[in-house]
Amino acid sequence: MYCFSLMLVVIFTFSTSSGSLPSEFELCHNGDVNCIPKAASKFLKLIVNGREDLKIPRLEPFRVDLLNITQKSGQFSAVLKIIDADIHGFSNVLFEKAVGFEADPKRSRFEIYGRTPELKINGKYSIDGRVFSFPVQGNGNLNCILKDVGIGIKFKPDTLTQNDKTFIKLNKLKMLVTTGKLSIHLSNLFNGDKVLGDTVNAFLNENWSLFWEEIQDSFSQEATKVVRGIVDSVLERFSYDNFFLQSD
Repeated sequence: MYCFSLMLVVIFTFSTSSGSLPSEFELCHNGDVNCIPKAASKFLKLIVNGREDLKIPRLEPFRVDLLNITQKSGQFSAVLKIIDADIHGFSNVLFEKAVGFEADPKRSRFEIYGRTPELKINGKYSIDGRVFSFPVQGNGNLNCILKDVGIGIKFKPDTLTQNDKTFIKLNKLKMLVTTGKLSIHLSNLFNGDKVLGDTVNAFLNENWSLFWEEIQDSFSQEATKVVRGIVDSVLERFSYDNFFLQSD
């Protein structure tokens, strides 16, 4: 996904100094919260096929090796693993709001929010546990569509100084994914029992909001893990000053 793993890469890499990025990337000053969302949205369109020089992977589709959606209590008490997931729709994310990104990272807030009309997730799955009152197990193909997807990211960095330059590294990071509609199909439930499989799939789709409420935190946590891994690899390459246009 989550969703979502290019979001913070966008925040930082689009604003690297002009000597570090090609001229087609729009740049912003520290704290320019009107510029940052617009530039981040444009940046996504320019990196659909990935950027090896910036260690940014292909965006469409975005491949996630494993999403582990685990709930040990509640109405969805199961382990759902999504394997080799291809996620479509990241290039359509429009960032709407940014907070902070000031010149002093120790004092600044770091928040960014965006939306995309649709995310599609296709991959292999395995599930074992209970979904509401149903005992559920199976493995096969998963197809999931999220409509009207909201993405919110907040983080707090650690700072360190090297050669009189300030670098930042992610410390506390929180990502929340919301959706206005979810549809899902799990093939080969109950070893291919069509009646039971159709019943569970129909139930999940008819009660999608309850299902999403149960898995939202776990889903967002998985997206956060992916984000952290990618962004850390970008942050260690540049000092904080280099992530923004400098005033004359």
